[in-house]
Amino acid sequence: MDQILGLVSGKTFNDESWNTRTTRRKIFHTYPQGNFPLTGLLSMAETDVADSPKFGWQEKDRVEPETTIAEKGGGGAPICDTTTETPKASPTTIAAGDLFRLQVADKSIFQAKHTVYVESLPTSTGIVDLLCIVVSVVSAYEAIEVRALEPAAAILNTTNLITGGTAGPIGAQVSIIGNANAEGGSSGDSGIFLPPYEVENYTQIFKNPFSATGTAIKVPTDYDKSGAYREIAQDNATEHMTLIEKAFWFGPKTLEYVVEDSETVPLRTTGGVEHFLKEYEKAAAVYRGASSAALTLNTEEDKRIIRPTAGALTTTFFEQDLMERLFRMASSGEKLCVCGSGFLGAVNAAIKAGLTENKGMKSETVYGMNVTVWETPFGTVYFKTHPLFNNSAFRRYDAFFLDMGHIKYRPLKDRDTKRYKNRQANNQDRRKDEWLTEAGLEFRHPQAHMLIKNCRSFT
Repeated sequence: MDQILGLVSGKTFNDESWNTRTTRRKIFHTYPQGNFPLTGLLSMAETDVADSPKFGWQEKDRVEPETTIAEKGGGGAPICDTTTETPKASPTTIAAGDLFRLQVADKSIFQAKHTVYVESLPTSTGIVDLLCIVVSVVSAYEAIEVRALEPAAAILNTTNLITGGTAGPIGAQVSIIGNANAEGGSSGDSGIFLPPYEVENYTQIFKNPFSATGTAIKVPTDYDKSGAYREIAQDNATEHMTLIEKAFWFGPKTLEYVVEDSETVPLRTTGGVEHFLKEYEKAAAVYRGASSAALTLNTEEDKRIIRPTAGALTTTFFEQDLMERLFRMASSGEKLCVCGSGFLGAVNAAIKAGLTENKGMKSETVYGMNVTVWETPFGTVYFKTHPLFNNSAFRRYDAFFLDMGHIKYRPLKDRDTKRYKNRQANNQDRRKDEWLTEAGLEFRHPQAHMLIKNCRSFT
Protein backbone atom coordinates (compact mmCIF):
# COMPACT_ATOMS: atom_id res chain seq x y z
CA MET A 1 0.00 0.00 0.00
CA ASP A 2 1.51 3.34 -1.01
CA GLN A 3 -1.54 5.55 -1.29
CA ILE A 4 -4.17 6.56 1.25
CA LEU A 5 -6.99 9.04 1.53
CA GLY A 6 -7.18 9.73 -2.20
CA LEU A 7 -3.82 11.54 -2.19
CA VAL A 8 -0.87 10.93 -4.50
CA SER A 9 0.94 7.61 -4.63
CA GLY A 10 4.10 6.95 -2.64
CA LYS A 11 6.05 6.83 -5.90
CA THR A 12 4.89 10.35 -6.78
CA PHE A 13 5.66 11.52 -3.25
CA ASN A 14 9.28 10.44 -3.71
CA ASP A 15 9.56 12.01 -7.16
CA GLU A 16 12.01 14.89 -6.83
CA SER A 17 10.25 16.96 -9.51
CA TRP A 18 6.96 16.68 -7.60
CA ASN A 19 7.95 17.09 -3.97
CA THR A 20 9.99 20.24 -4.62
CA ARG A 21 7.18 22.20 -6.26
CA THR A 22 6.18 23.90 -3.01
CA THR A 23 8.08 24.67 0.16
CA ARG A 24 5.53 22.79 2.24
CA ARG A 25 6.05 19.61 0.21
CA LYS A 26 9.82 19.89 0.51
CA ILE A 27 9.63 20.25 4.29
CA PHE A 28 7.15 17.36 4.67
CA HIS A 29 9.24 15.16 2.38
CA THR A 30 12.31 15.86 4.51
CA TYR A 31 10.50 15.47 7.87
CA PRO A 32 7.59 13.03 7.34
CA GLN A 33 7.61 12.14 11.04
CA GLY A 34 7.62 15.79 12.12
CA ASN A 35 5.11 17.78 14.15
CA PHE A 36 2.89 18.63 11.17
CA PRO A 37 1.16 15.56 9.65
CA LEU A 38 -2.01 17.49 8.74
CA THR A 39 -0.17 20.38 7.11
CA GLY A 40 2.12 17.88 5.40
CA LEU A 41 -0.70 15.77 4.00
CA LEU A 42 -2.52 18.88 2.78
CA SER A 43 0.61 19.81 0.85
CA MET A 44 0.06 16.63 -1.18
CA ALA A 45 -3.44 17.60 -2.30
CA GLU A 46 -4.47 20.11 -4.92
CA THR A 47 -4.40 23.68 -3.57
CA ASP A 48 -7.02 26.33 -4.33
CA VAL A 49 -5.66 29.85 -3.96
CA ALA A 50 -7.72 32.36 -1.97
CA ASP A 51 -8.18 35.71 -3.73
CA SER A 52 -9.01 37.53 -0.49
CA PRO A 53 -8.15 37.21 3.22
CA LYS A 54 -11.82 36.37 3.69
CA PHE A 55 -12.71 33.35 1.60
CA GLY A 56 -15.76 31.13 1.46
CA TRP A 57 -17.21 28.05 -0.12
CA GLN A 58 -20.68 26.73 -0.71
CA GLU A 59 -21.88 23.50 0.79
CA LYS A 60 -24.96 21.53 -0.02
CA ASP A 61 -26.16 18.45 1.80
CA ARG A 62 -28.51 15.96 0.27
CA VAL A 63 -31.28 14.94 2.64
CA GLU A 64 -32.99 11.66 1.87
CA PRO A 65 -36.59 12.55 0.89
CA GLU A 66 -38.65 10.68 3.43
CA THR A 67 -41.32 11.51 5.97
CA THR A 68 -43.92 9.76 8.11
CA ILE A 69 -47.68 9.30 8.14
CA ALA A 70 -49.40 11.89 10.36
CA GLU A 71 -52.85 12.55 11.76
CA LYS A 72 -55.34 14.41 9.64
CA GLY A 73 -55.71 17.98 10.87
CA GLY A 74 -58.04 18.04 13.87
CA GLY A 75 -57.17 14.52 14.98
CA GLY A 76 -58.57 12.38 12.15
CA ALA A 77 -57.25 9.13 10.73
CA PRO A 78 -54.61 9.54 7.98
CA ILE A 79 -56.12 7.60 5.03
CA CYS A 80 -58.97 9.69 3.56
CA ASP A 81 -61.29 9.87 0.58
CA THR A 82 -60.05 12.12 -2.23
CA THR A 83 -63.01 14.51 -2.42
CA THR A 84 -64.61 14.72 1.00
CA GLU A 85 -61.45 14.31 3.13
CA THR A 86 -63.47 11.86 5.18
CA PRO A 87 -61.25 9.24 6.87
CA LYS A 88 -61.79 5.76 5.50
CA ALA A 89 -63.06 3.01 7.76
CA SER A 90 -60.75 0.98 9.96
CA PRO A 91 -59.78 -1.57 8.77
CA THR A 92 -59.85 -0.54 5.12
CA THR A 93 -58.96 -2.46 2.00
CA ILE A 94 -57.27 -0.76 -0.94
CA ALA A 95 -57.33 -2.22 -4.45
CA ALA A 96 -54.74 -1.57 -7.14
CA GLY A 97 -55.71 1.65 -8.94
CA ASP A 98 -57.67 3.12 -5.98
CA LEU A 99 -57.27 6.86 -5.37
CA PHE A 100 -57.01 8.17 -1.80
CA ARG A 101 -55.34 10.86 0.26
CA LEU A 102 -52.54 10.17 2.69
CA GLN A 103 -51.77 12.61 5.50
CA VAL A 104 -48.02 13.11 5.94
CA ALA A 105 -45.74 15.05 8.27
CA ASP A 106 -44.05 16.89 5.36
CA LYS A 107 -45.69 17.12 1.94
CA SER A 108 -43.03 19.49 0.53
CA ILE A 109 -40.76 16.64 -0.58
CA PHE A 110 -43.35 15.21 -2.98
CA GLN A 111 -44.22 15.95 -6.60
CA ALA A 112 -46.74 14.46 -8.97
CA LYS A 113 -45.44 11.20 -10.55
CA HIS A 114 -43.25 10.32 -7.59
CA THR A 115 -43.45 6.66 -6.65
CA VAL A 116 -43.64 6.23 -2.88
CA TYR A 117 -43.08 3.33 -0.53
CA VAL A 118 -45.15 3.22 2.66
CA GLU A 119 -43.60 0.70 5.03
CA SER A 120 -45.05 -1.58 7.68
CA LEU A 121 -48.65 -0.44 7.89
CA PRO A 122 -50.53 -2.36 10.60
CA THR A 123 -53.32 -4.68 9.49
CA SER A 124 -55.84 -6.83 11.30
CA THR A 125 -53.44 -9.77 11.09
CA GLY A 126 -49.96 -8.25 10.83
CA ILE A 127 -48.27 -5.62 8.65
CA VAL A 128 -48.26 -4.73 4.97
CA ASP A 129 -46.26 -2.42 2.70
CA LEU A 130 -48.03 -0.08 0.30
CA LEU A 131 -46.64 1.11 -3.07
CA CYS A 132 -48.28 4.16 -4.65
CA ILE A 133 -47.75 6.90 -7.21
CA VAL A 134 -48.40 10.57 -6.37
CA VAL A 135 -51.22 12.09 -8.41
CA SER A 136 -51.00 15.53 -6.79
CA VAL A 137 -49.83 17.37 -3.70
CA VAL A 138 -52.93 18.63 -1.91
CA SER A 139 -52.71 22.40 -1.45
CA ALA A 140 -55.31 22.75 1.32
CA TYR A 141 -54.03 19.96 3.56
CA GLU A 142 -50.74 18.39 4.64
CA ALA A 143 -51.52 15.50 2.34
CA ILE A 144 -50.71 13.83 -0.95
CA GLU A 145 -53.23 12.27 -3.31
CA VAL A 146 -51.99 8.88 -4.45
CA ARG A 147 -52.99 5.93 -6.61
CA ALA A 148 -52.26 2.46 -5.30
CA LEU A 149 -49.98 0.36 -7.51
CA GLU A 150 -50.72 -2.85 -5.59
CA PRO A 151 -53.59 -4.04 -3.38
CA ALA A 152 -53.42 -4.02 0.41
CA ALA A 153 -56.07 -5.56 2.67
CA ALA A 154 -57.36 -4.79 6.17
CA ILE A 155 -55.17 -1.74 6.94
CA LEU A 156 -55.91 -0.30 10.39
CA ASN A 157 -56.81 3.37 9.85
CA THR A 158 -56.79 5.00 13.29
CA THR A 159 -54.97 7.79 15.11
CA ASN A 160 -52.81 5.35 17.06
CA LEU A 161 -49.03 5.19 16.66
CA ILE A 162 -47.50 2.36 14.71
CA THR A 163 -45.34 1.61 17.76
CA GLY A 164 -48.18 1.91 20.27
CA GLY A 165 -49.93 -0.79 22.22
CA THR A 166 -52.96 -0.42 19.95
CA ALA A 167 -51.39 -0.36 16.53
CA GLY A 168 -52.18 2.41 14.08
CA PRO A 169 -50.45 3.87 11.00
CA ILE A 170 -49.22 7.14 12.56
CA GLY A 171 -45.41 7.27 12.31
CA ALA A 172 -45.03 4.75 9.47
CA GLN A 173 -42.23 5.72 7.07
CA VAL A 174 -43.05 7.16 3.66
CA SER A 175 -40.12 7.40 1.22
CA ILE A 176 -39.67 8.32 -2.43
CA ILE A 177 -38.28 5.49 -4.55
CA GLY A 178 -38.35 7.12 -7.98
CA ASN A 179 -40.76 8.66 -10.44
CA ALA A 180 -42.91 7.06 -13.10
CA ASN A 181 -43.84 8.81 -16.34
CA ALA A 182 -46.22 7.72 -19.06
CA GLU A 183 -44.88 7.30 -22.57
CA GLY A 184 -45.13 10.62 -24.42
CA GLY A 185 -46.10 12.48 -21.24
CA SER A 186 -44.97 15.95 -20.12
CA SER A 187 -42.05 16.56 -17.78
CA GLY A 188 -44.13 17.78 -14.86
CA ASP A 189 -43.00 20.20 -12.18
CA SER A 190 -39.39 21.19 -11.59
CA GLY A 191 -37.37 19.37 -8.97
CA ILE A 192 -37.02 20.36 -5.32
CA PHE A 193 -33.48 21.07 -4.13
CA LEU A 194 -32.11 22.26 -0.84
CA PRO A 195 -30.45 25.66 -1.32
CA PRO A 196 -26.69 25.76 -0.75
CA TYR A 197 -25.30 27.61 2.24
CA GLU A 198 -22.06 29.53 2.42
CA VAL A 199 -19.31 28.92 4.98
CA GLU A 200 -16.43 31.34 5.45
CA ASN A 201 -12.98 31.45 6.98
CA TYR A 202 -10.01 33.82 7.12
CA THR A 203 -6.40 33.51 6.11
CA GLN A 204 -3.90 33.96 8.93
CA ILE A 205 -0.42 35.46 8.62
CA PHE A 206 2.29 33.23 10.10
CA LYS A 207 5.85 34.55 10.49
CA ASN A 208 9.02 32.96 11.80
CA PRO A 209 12.00 35.36 11.63
CA PHE A 210 15.56 34.19 12.30
CA SER A 211 18.94 35.88 12.11
CA ALA A 212 22.69 35.57 12.59
CA THR A 213 25.47 38.12 13.03
CA GLY A 214 27.59 39.32 10.15
CA THR A 215 30.57 37.42 11.55
CA ALA A 216 28.68 34.12 11.94
CA ILE A 217 27.37 34.03 8.39
CA LYS A 218 30.85 34.34 6.94
CA VAL A 219 31.86 30.92 8.27
CA PRO A 220 31.25 29.21 5.90
CA THR A 221 30.74 31.90 3.26
CA ASP A 222 28.04 29.97 1.38
CA TYR A 223 25.57 30.38 4.22
CA ASP A 224 22.47 29.56 2.14
CA LYS A 225 23.60 26.03 1.29
CA SER A 226 25.64 24.82 4.23
CA GLY A 227 26.76 25.61 7.73
CA ALA A 228 25.04 27.00 10.81
CA TYR A 229 22.79 29.45 8.99
CA ARG A 230 21.29 26.71 6.84
CA GLU A 231 20.58 24.69 9.98
CA ILE A 232 18.91 27.69 11.61
CA ALA A 233 16.78 28.14 8.48
CA GLN A 234 15.72 24.49 8.54
CA ASP A 235 14.86 24.57 12.24
CA ASN A 236 12.70 27.64 11.75
CA ALA A 237 11.02 26.09 8.70
CA THR A 238 9.87 23.11 10.78
CA GLU A 239 8.77 25.45 13.59
CA HIS A 240 6.84 27.51 11.03
CA MET A 241 5.00 24.41 9.79
CA THR A 242 4.31 23.40 13.40
CA LEU A 243 2.63 26.73 14.18
CA ILE A 244 0.44 26.41 11.06
CA GLU A 245 -0.38 22.87 12.15
CA LYS A 246 -1.57 24.00 15.58
CA ALA A 247 -3.75 26.73 14.10
CA PHE A 248 -5.32 24.26 11.67
CA TRP A 249 -6.27 21.99 14.57
CA PHE A 250 -7.35 24.38 17.29
CA GLY A 251 -7.49 27.95 15.94
CA PRO A 252 -10.67 30.04 16.27
CA LYS A 253 -11.99 32.11 13.38
CA THR A 254 -11.64 35.73 14.55
CA LEU A 255 -11.26 39.25 13.20
CA GLU A 256 -10.21 42.29 15.24
CA TYR A 257 -8.50 45.60 14.56
CA VAL A 258 -5.19 46.42 16.22
CA VAL A 259 -2.65 49.22 16.05
CA GLU A 260 0.64 48.32 14.35
CA ASP A 261 3.24 51.05 13.78
CA SER A 262 0.63 53.75 14.48
CA GLU A 263 -1.76 52.28 11.88
CA THR A 264 -5.02 50.46 12.59
CA VAL A 265 -5.01 47.17 10.68
CA PRO A 266 -7.01 43.91 10.74
CA LEU A 267 -5.74 40.90 12.66
CA ARG A 268 -7.28 37.64 11.46
CA THR A 269 -7.04 34.09 12.75
CA THR A 270 -8.14 31.07 10.73
CA GLY A 271 -10.69 28.64 12.08
CA GLY A 272 -9.29 25.14 12.57
CA VAL A 273 -10.86 21.69 12.70
CA GLU A 274 -12.15 22.00 16.26
CA HIS A 275 -13.65 25.42 15.51
CA PHE A 276 -15.82 24.07 12.68
CA LEU A 277 -16.93 21.05 14.69
CA LYS A 278 -18.06 23.40 17.46
CA GLU A 279 -19.86 25.57 14.90
CA TYR A 280 -21.68 22.51 13.61
CA GLU A 281 -22.96 21.66 17.08
CA LYS A 282 -24.23 25.15 17.95
CA ALA A 283 -27.92 26.01 18.08
CA ALA A 284 -29.16 27.50 14.79
CA ALA A 285 -26.03 26.23 13.03
CA VAL A 286 -25.80 27.21 9.37
CA TYR A 287 -25.21 23.54 8.61
CA ARG A 288 -28.38 22.28 10.31
CA GLY A 289 -30.86 25.12 9.92
CA ALA A 290 -32.09 28.12 11.88
CA SER A 291 -34.38 26.04 14.09
CA SER A 292 -31.76 23.45 15.05
CA ALA A 293 -31.05 22.90 18.74
CA ALA A 294 -27.56 22.68 20.22
CA LEU A 295 -26.08 19.18 20.26
CA THR A 296 -25.12 18.13 23.79
CA LEU A 297 -25.46 14.35 24.14
CA ASN A 298 -23.00 11.80 22.76
CA THR A 299 -25.95 9.67 21.68
CA GLU A 300 -27.39 12.35 19.38
CA GLU A 301 -26.98 11.26 15.78
CA ASP A 302 -25.44 14.56 14.65
CA LYS A 303 -23.04 14.92 17.61
CA ARG A 304 -19.48 15.26 16.35
CA ILE A 305 -17.48 16.18 19.48
CA ILE A 306 -17.64 13.17 21.78
CA ARG A 307 -16.74 13.62 25.45
CA PRO A 308 -16.69 10.22 27.21
CA THR A 309 -18.00 10.09 30.77
CA ALA A 310 -15.06 9.69 33.16
CA GLY A 311 -12.77 9.11 30.17
CA ALA A 312 -14.36 5.80 29.12
CA LEU A 313 -16.42 4.69 26.11
CA THR A 314 -18.09 1.35 25.67
CA THR A 315 -16.47 -0.71 22.94
CA THR A 316 -19.82 -1.30 21.26
CA PHE A 317 -20.65 2.41 21.15
CA PHE A 318 -17.26 3.22 19.62
CA GLU A 319 -16.93 0.36 17.14
CA GLN A 320 -20.54 0.31 15.98
CA ASP A 321 -22.37 3.57 16.70
CA LEU A 322 -19.55 6.10 16.30
CA MET A 323 -17.85 4.42 13.35
CA GLU A 324 -21.17 4.05 11.52
CA ARG A 325 -21.91 7.72 12.25
CA LEU A 326 -18.45 8.75 11.05
CA PHE A 327 -18.66 6.93 7.70
CA ARG A 328 -22.25 7.94 6.98
CA MET A 329 -20.86 10.82 4.93
CA ALA A 330 -17.54 10.02 3.26
CA SER A 331 -15.62 11.19 0.21
CA SER A 332 -14.06 7.72 0.09
CA GLY A 333 -13.99 4.55 2.15
CA GLU A 334 -11.09 5.88 4.24
CA LYS A 335 -10.69 8.18 7.22
CA LEU A 336 -7.56 9.46 8.92
CA CYS A 337 -7.42 9.43 12.72
CA VAL A 338 -4.75 11.76 14.12
CA CYS A 339 -4.50 11.01 17.81
CA GLY A 340 -2.38 10.86 20.91
CA SER A 341 -0.49 7.72 21.89
CA GLY A 342 -2.76 7.18 24.91
CA PHE A 343 -5.88 7.00 22.73
CA LEU A 344 -4.25 4.66 20.22
CA GLY A 345 -3.15 2.36 23.03
CA ALA A 346 -6.68 2.21 24.39
CA VAL A 347 -8.13 1.45 20.94
CA ASN A 348 -5.56 -1.25 20.28
CA ALA A 349 -6.29 -2.95 23.59
CA ALA A 350 -10.05 -2.89 22.91
CA ILE A 351 -9.67 -4.30 19.40
CA LYS A 352 -7.32 -7.06 20.51
CA ALA A 353 -9.76 -8.06 23.21
CA GLY A 354 -12.74 -8.21 20.86
CA LEU A 355 -11.51 -9.31 17.44
CA THR A 356 -9.53 -12.16 15.96
CA GLU A 357 -5.89 -11.47 15.18
CA ASN A 358 -6.29 -11.28 11.39
CA LYS A 359 -8.86 -8.52 11.82
CA GLY A 360 -6.77 -6.53 14.27
CA MET A 361 -4.64 -3.45 13.68
CA LYS A 362 -1.63 -3.66 11.39
CA SER A 363 1.24 -1.20 11.11
CA GLU A 364 2.43 0.17 7.77
CA THR A 365 4.61 2.98 6.47
CA VAL A 366 3.00 5.46 4.09
CA TYR A 367 4.66 8.64 2.80
CA GLY A 368 7.39 8.02 5.37
CA MET A 369 4.83 8.12 8.21
CA ASN A 370 4.06 5.19 10.46
CA VAL A 371 0.33 4.48 10.37
CA THR A 372 -1.82 1.82 11.95
CA VAL A 373 -4.64 0.43 9.82
CA TRP A 374 -7.99 -0.72 11.14
CA GLU A 375 -10.61 -2.18 8.82
CA THR A 376 -14.08 -1.58 10.24
CA PRO A 377 -17.33 -2.86 8.66
CA PHE A 378 -17.97 0.73 7.50
CA GLY A 379 -14.57 1.70 6.10
CA THR A 380 -10.83 1.82 6.77
CA VAL A 381 -9.33 4.03 9.47
CA TYR A 382 -5.66 5.04 9.35
CA PHE A 383 -4.34 5.94 12.81
CA LYS A 384 -1.40 8.34 12.98
CA THR A 385 -0.11 9.45 16.36
CA HIS A 386 0.72 13.15 16.53
CA PRO A 387 3.97 14.09 18.31
CA LEU A 388 2.40 17.29 19.65
CA PHE A 389 -0.49 15.29 21.14
CA ASN A 390 1.81 12.62 22.56
CA ASN A 391 3.82 15.21 24.48
CA SER A 392 0.77 16.96 25.94
CA ALA A 393 -0.93 15.69 29.06
CA PHE A 394 -4.15 17.31 27.80
CA ARG A 395 -4.09 15.91 24.22
CA ARG A 396 -2.62 12.44 24.70
CA TYR A 397 -6.07 10.85 24.84
CA ASP A 398 -7.70 12.96 22.08
CA ALA A 399 -8.45 11.75 18.55
CA PHE A 400 -9.47 13.68 15.43
CA PHE A 401 -11.13 11.58 12.72
CA LEU A 402 -10.81 13.37 9.38
CA ASP A 403 -12.16 12.95 5.88
CA MET A 404 -9.24 14.36 3.88
CA GLY A 405 -11.39 14.72 0.77
CA HIS A 406 -13.31 17.50 2.53
CA ILE A 407 -10.29 19.55 3.71
CA LYS A 408 -8.19 22.02 1.71
CA TYR A 409 -5.25 24.28 2.39
CA ARG A 410 -6.08 27.77 1.06
CA PRO A 411 -3.10 30.16 0.72
CA LEU A 412 -3.65 33.78 -0.22
CA LYS A 413 -2.51 34.46 -3.75
CA ASP A 414 1.32 34.71 -3.89
CA ARG A 415 1.52 34.27 -0.08
CA ASP A 416 2.12 30.53 0.24
CA THR A 417 5.06 29.43 2.40
CA LYS A 418 8.24 31.20 1.35
CA ARG A 419 11.54 32.36 2.84
CA TYR A 420 12.05 36.11 2.57
CA LYS A 421 15.69 37.20 2.77
CA ASN A 422 17.43 40.27 4.15
CA ARG A 423 14.69 41.64 6.40
CA GLN A 424 17.22 43.28 8.72
CA ALA A 425 17.44 47.04 9.24
CA ASN A 426 19.95 48.86 7.06
CA ASN A 427 22.32 49.67 9.93
CA GLN A 428 22.41 46.16 11.45
CA ASP A 429 25.51 43.99 11.19
CA ARG A 430 23.49 40.85 10.84
CA ARG A 431 21.32 39.00 8.38
CA LYS A 432 17.65 38.45 9.16
CA ASP A 433 15.38 36.21 7.09
CA GLU A 434 11.86 35.00 7.83
CA TRP A 435 9.49 32.28 6.81
CA LEU A 436 6.08 33.76 5.95
CA THR A 437 2.77 32.12 5.08
CA GLU A 438 -0.68 33.60 4.74
CA ALA A 439 -3.20 30.79 4.52
CA GLY A 440 -6.41 29.38 5.94
CA LEU A 441 -8.26 26.10 6.21
CA GLU A 442 -11.23 25.10 4.09
CA PHE A 443 -13.18 22.58 6.13
CA ARG A 444 -16.23 21.13 4.42
CA HIS A 445 -19.03 18.99 5.83
CA PRO A 446 -18.23 18.74 9.56
CA GLN A 447 -20.55 15.72 9.73
CA ALA A 448 -17.87 13.77 7.82
CA HIS A 449 -15.40 14.29 10.70
CA MET A 450 -15.32 13.65 14.45
CA LEU A 451 -13.37 14.54 17.59
CA ILE A 452 -13.19 12.24 20.62
CA LYS A 453 -11.77 14.02 23.67
CA ASN A 454 -9.99 12.43 26.63
CA CYS A 455 -10.84 8.81 25.88
CA ARG A 456 -8.58 6.79 28.19
CA SER A 457 -10.23 3.38 28.09
CA PHE A 458 -12.94 1.19 26.56
CA THR A 459 -15.28 -0.91 28.65
